[in-house]
This record gives sequence, C-alpha cells and structure tokens, in this order.
Amino acid sequence: MPVQRRSVSVAVGLILLLGATTARAAPPARDFASSGTAIVSVDQLMPIVSYISTTQTNPGGSKTTSSATSLALVTSNAGNGAQAFSFKMLPRLAFDYVVGPGVTVGGSAWVFTNLSASQSTTPAGGGSSTSTDQPKATYWGVGARAGYAFPVSDIVALWPRVGIEYGDIEVGSLTTNGISISGGSVNQLSLDVDGFLVVTPIEHFGFGIGPTAAIPLTGKTNATTTVTGASTTASADISMWYVALTLNVFGYF
Repeated sequence: MPVQRRSVSVAVGLILLLGATTARAAPPARDFASSGTAIVSVDQLMPIVSYISTTQTNPGGSKTTSSATSLALVTSNAGNGAQAFSFKMLPRLAFDYVVGPGVTVGGSAWVFTNLSASQSTTPAGGGSSTSTDQPKATYWGVGARAGYAFPVSDIVALWPRVGIEYGDIEVGSLTTNGISISGGSVNQLSLDVDGFLVVTPIEHFGFGIGPTAAIPLTGKTNATTTVTGASTTASADISMWYVALTLNVFGYF
C-alpha cells in the first residue's frame, strides 16, 4: 500500500508539473512578439503579384516611363520593361529584434552578381562556334526598418513595418573587336512600407503574406559608352515604384 500511494503521488506531481509548464508556455504568435525575440527571415521570397513602374527624367526634361505587372510562383529578377531594372524582385536576408513588447527594429541585405556571361554563335551549315563575353551585372542593397508586431490569436499576428532601403545595380562595359557595349549603374533610395499577416503554425517557425511598397525618394542612372578608347557618361534621374503581394518565411528564437 505505501508503494502504491507513493506511485500515485509521483504521478499526480508529474501531471501538475506538466500542466504548470503548459500554462506558462506562451502561444507561438505571442512568443514571436515578445521582448528579446530575434527573428531571421527571407523577405520577398515569392512576389506573388507585383507592379513596377520606372520613370527616367533626362537632362533636357524629357521623360521615359516603362511598367510591368507580373505573376510569379517563385522569385525571379528576370523580365522585360521596368522589371528588368528592378532589384526589388530579389529576395533579402533580414534580421529583426523585438526591443520592447511588439516593437521591432532590424535590417536586410541582398546581393546578386553574374560570375560569368557569354554568348555563343554557331554558323549555318556547321563550323566552329564563336563565343563572346557579355557585360556582367551586380545587384546589391541594404535596408533598415522598424515595426510593431501584435498577436491576434494563438498562431496569427499582424506586423506592419516602415523603413528606408538603398539599392544599386552595376553593369560592366565591354569592348570586343571595336564594338562597344555600354555599361553603367542605377541606384535608388526608397521609403519602404509593408504589412504582413504572420502565421506561426509551430514554435520558432512561421511565414508572412501581405503587401509591400517602395516609394522612390531619390535615384540616378549613369550610362557609359566607350568608342575607340574615348568614354562618355550620360546621367539622368530615375524613380522606380514597386508594389507587390509577397510571401516571407522566418525563424525566431
């Protein structure tokens, strides 16, 4: 009998301890927004629907505007029109920290570069192929932001954010057999605003879906052309608007 009583007491104690531990454990969404939480994410992993509009203002006052609307199930920086010049289509590696209840500060960074680029031509009827180098491009940028995350259920939170972002595109020039392909650069500082519906189905992992927008503050484009050793550079103002419905994934601890 004493042994049975001790066994029952131990079992009851374990049940009470498990219940107390469960009661203390915060729901995933509340834990995500609690002070001291670090959040590592991949932003703009999937721009489900996106709109890009690029306006170039030349020194003489003339303007050229191109735009593109895209639907994508995976991310891509390829495309026509405005999309071909946009670094907003690239995923970002980001880090945020909850400095107070729900208050987040953080930043993001990204880079894309061509390690090699060439074009091969094979003449009709066979023969040896000829290969020529192509200009290489590098896309990079950094951003800083602040936000406020607040849970609306055990696994769902809302996370609006605002910040600034600087992006740059560098395209190298190339001269082959006296034929010059111009290079240049595009850079922009933008005000970024987004808001995400965050879903945390399990602890330490979640995903967010919501709108994001980049509002251009200032931007420049420079194109360099080289002919017989002499280079000329043309500059113009540029502004790239970007609006998208995008998907992010993140882990938090």
